[in-house]
Amino acid sequence: MKVFTITLVLTAMTAVHTAQAQPFEWKSEMKLCQYQGDFDPKKYTAKQIENSHFVLNSLIKPNLDSFSESMSNLFVDNISSKDPEVLAEEYKQAKHHVERLDIVPAAETHKQELLKTIEGEYETAKLAILGYQNPSEALKKSPQMCKHYLEPLLGDENAVQNKWKQVVEEKIEEQVRTGSLSEDFYRKAEMRDYKKQKSLSAYFYARNAISSGFYNCIKNTAYRPDRKTVSANYAKLNRKIFGDNYTGQCVAQQKSR
Repeated sequence: MKVFTITLVLTAMTAVHTAQAQPFEWKSEMKLCQYQGDFDPKKYTAKQIENSHFVLNSLIKPNLDSFSESMSNLFVDNISSKDPEVLAEEYKQAKHHVERLDIVPAAETHKQELLKTIEGEYETAKLAILGYQNPSEALKKSPQMCKHYLEPLLGDENAVQNKWKQVVEEKIEEQVRTGSLSEDFYRKAEMRDYKKQKSLSAYFYARNAISSGFYNCIKNTAYRPDRKTVSANYAKLNRKIFGDNYTGQCVAQQKSR
């Protein structure tokens, strides 16, 4: 009889523990994965977990809409029309939104990282606009390693055109390094665009391409946590919240050939 009573108590305790657990489902923006797990609602709320995932995911993507587009020639064509005051307001709103997020305590460090990342994005975008509109002023604020993009813009037209050709070569080298196609393929495509743009307006497109190179250079100097580190911290945070009580299904990503 005594053993039977103990068994009932243990069974009841297990039932209570199971009732306390609350299910939660989410998608990872770092991987093509769908997760589900159980968390203790006495420790966290579903909204806190959702906000914490938002913080981690935002560390690996642009947070200012004005500069979330790829720095293509089409985008650079429009950079001169971008208003620094509009950008400043966008930065203010993004910062305020993150500051107000209610997150799990273990994500607080990542929240501070995100605020630092957004500030870096803002300063980079602001300098990019200045570099297009006022190269001489931007040169004073530019990192040393990126000044070589602005200096030709203060010289004669021959210097500008030579720098444009150099930027095209840099772009081809980067595509070969990160892409999966042949150098011949990338070179033909880039030189085709280069010749077409040169025939349309060498003056205009040269400055576009140089501005693109300058933006990409200063963007690399801004604070941004390493993607692998963020991914590891994302997994660590989920283990903290869910323990071993979560599973995921991922879609394998196939590399293009």
